Amino acid sequence: MYHIGIIHDVEHQSPKGVLRWAYATRSHCLQKYAPPDFTVDRYSDDDTHKGWRQFNGYDLLFVLDYALAGSYVGHARSAGFSGPIVVSFNKDHRSRHKEWIETLRVADFVVVNNVDRFLQGGIHPRTCCISNGLDLDHWRVTTPFAERPERAIWCGGTGVKKKKGYHDILMPLKPMLEAEGIKCDFRPVTDITPDQVLTPDEQLAWYNSAQYVLCASETEGTPGYLLEAMACGCVPVSTYVGNVPEFALPQPPLVVQSRTPEAYRQAILSMRSHPVEDAQYWSDIVAEETWMRWGYGPPASRAAWFYALFRRLIDDGPEAVKPFIHWDVEPEGI
Repeated sequence: MYHIGIIHDVEHQSPKGVLRWAYATRSHCLQKYAPPDFTVDRYSDDDTHKGWRQFNGYDLLFVLDYALAGSYVGHARSAGFSGPIVVSFNKDHRSRHKEWIETLRVADFVVVNNVDRFLQGGIHPRTCCISNGLDLDHWRVTTPFAERPERAIWCGGTGVKKKKGYHDILMPLKPMLEAEGIKCDFRPVTDITPDQVLTPDEQLAWYNSAQYVLCASETEGTPGYLLEAMACGCVPVSTYVGNVPEFALPQPPLVVQSRTPEAYRQAILSMRSHPVEDAQYWSDIVAEETWMRWGYGPPASRAAWFYALFRRLIDDGPEAVKPFIHWDVEPEGI
């Protein structure tokens, strides 16, 4: 039996239910879909303040917050942890270059979550690419596309608002779309609080209340909410960032060629000009693509690659694992 700990970001209980941010959602899925020979414990960043000796009984630590990798690895080693420390790097090549170099330096092994970062600048030893997935037990179509209002949605943290395009693209875009009769529901997040962050059930209903989901980011890791909304049948209109090149989306209008409000307006109007059957067709393409390739559980079983990697790292050590992209190998071949 293998025993691993996963360290994520914000997660807490509120009166209306659990509130999770990106890494916490990912660790929740990995715990849910762990194979029978693994036990998985999850810790938030806040839990690390209770001391690092609490992790010494684990076979492996998986750190999702790469920005804290140097500090976390140093504290864990000082406290006596001797197993592999794996760090997930969650940004494409357009940003976070210093953090990328530092992560490669301090981690025993690095899981890169998009092929863009993995391939740019050469493939490094003790790295692999396994893209993030999602829990398809939860994210699904509950309202048929044709029964939804014409609405475009977006959510994201505003701590990096210039990278997300909230002020320079989305806010100017909102009146442009509303002048065309397309409602907008944009949800900027400054803190993980009940009035700003939806529970998973609320988020499911929100995705199913819209026809379009937008991503205007300059750089991304996945982005997770775009993937979730796609699984719920929303048509994405996005920049070519993060995992978007891996989504196999038709070109255009689903991928905009410039980060301008007008480019997004034109993309949505182009989709809007199609009969509803064509719009439903695009939605079905997106939902099927998501369903077939991106679930942590069956049928894609994305989690299997993570656990095959962890098993090999624990048994044979980081140097035994050659760089790979998950779709090029079967889990048992890692």
